[in-house]
Amino acid sequence: MNHRSWLILSCMALALMTLIAYWDEWQTEQEVYEKASKNRIDFPNKAQIKHLTFYHRDDKLRLNAERFTKVVPNSKSWEISAPLRTFADDRVIDTFLDHMEKYQYEKELDKDFSEFNVFGIDLKCPDVEIAYEKPNGELARWRIFVGQDAPVGYMVYFTLNSMRKVYIGSKHLSLMLKKSPFDLREKRLLRPWLRGIEELVIEKDTKEVLHLRKPPNGNDLVMPSGQLVALEKMEKAREELEKISVTEFLLSESFQEIKDQMVHTQPKLSFIIKNTFSMETTFHIYPNGGEFVALNLVKGEAFKLPLGLVRYVDNSLAYLK
Repeated sequence: MNHRSWLILSCMALALMTLIAYWDEWQTEQEVYEKASKNRIDFPNKAQIKHLTFYHRDDKLRLNAERFTKVVPNSKSWEISAPLRTFADDRVIDTFLDHMEKYQYEKELDKDFSEFNVFGIDLKCPDVEIAYEKPNGELARWRIFVGQDAPVGYMVYFTLNSMRKVYIGSKHLSLMLKKSPFDLREKRLLRPWLRGIEELVIEKDTKEVLHLRKPPNGNDLVMPSGQLVALEKMEKAREELEKISVTEFLLSESFQEIKDQMVHTQPKLSFIIKNTFSMETTFHIYPNGGEFVALNLVKGEAFKLPLGLVRYVDNSLAYLK
C-alpha cells in the first residue's frame, strides 16, 4: 500500500472517529433532553401569568378558600394584591415558578377517575390557582390539587384542573405548594423602597444623621455639603440595608397600639425614603425587649425585627461617610 493510500485511509478513519464522537454527543444530548422533558406537567409560561392564588390550610390542615394570598406581577417584581396590598418576596415566587416548570411526576394512573376522595384529593379548593393568558388572548385558569401520600416511596397523589387524571409524584410538590402568608411576603424591610432612591435620611438616637438627595437635574446622590456619593459605595450601603429582615408581621390593629405606646419614646432608628416610583415612606424603629418593633408611618404597618439590624445600619453608614 503506497503513501497516498495510507493518507486516504487515515483521513477516512479520522472522519469516521469524528462522526462517531458527534453521534455520541448528539445521543447524549437527546437522552438528557428526553429525560428532562419526560412526564412534565402542563404548566403556564411565567410571562403569561396574570395572577397566582395560594390557598392556606386551617388549624386542621384543611385547605380553606377563605384563607388565601393573591400575587400579581408588577413591572419586574411581584406584589401581593389580596387580602392586603403589600410587597411579595420575589425570590419565593420565582423559585416556586422555576420548580413547577421543571417538575416531573413519576407516574400517571392508567384510568380516568370521577371520585378523588380515595386519594385524599378535595376538589373544593386547589392548593394553587394560576390565571394566565393563552396565545389567543383567552384568560384561562390552571389549578393543582394535592392529596394524601402514596404508599410507594416519597410520593404523593395529585390532579390538575379537574381533568379526572391522577398522578403520583415526588412529595417535594407538597412542600413547594404549602406557602404561608409569611413565606410569600417580602421580609427584607427596606428593599422595595431602596430601588431608584431620590432621597434617603437615616437618623440614629445618638443624633447621627445621614441625608442623601438627588439634585433636580442630576443622577448622583449628594450630601448637604454637596459631596457626591460614589456609586460603588452606595451599592455596598444598599446591600447592607437590604439585609434588615422582618421576623414577624404584626396585625394591622397593632400599628396604632404601638404608635400610641411609643408616642413619647425616641426611635432608635428612623428612615425617610423617597424613590423614583413615586413611593415615599418613613420607618420608626424602637427597642422592644430582646428585639425591635418597626412602624411604617405611611402604610400603617407594624413589624418585629432582630437586634442585629443595628450592625447592618452601622455598616452602611461606614460606607457612605
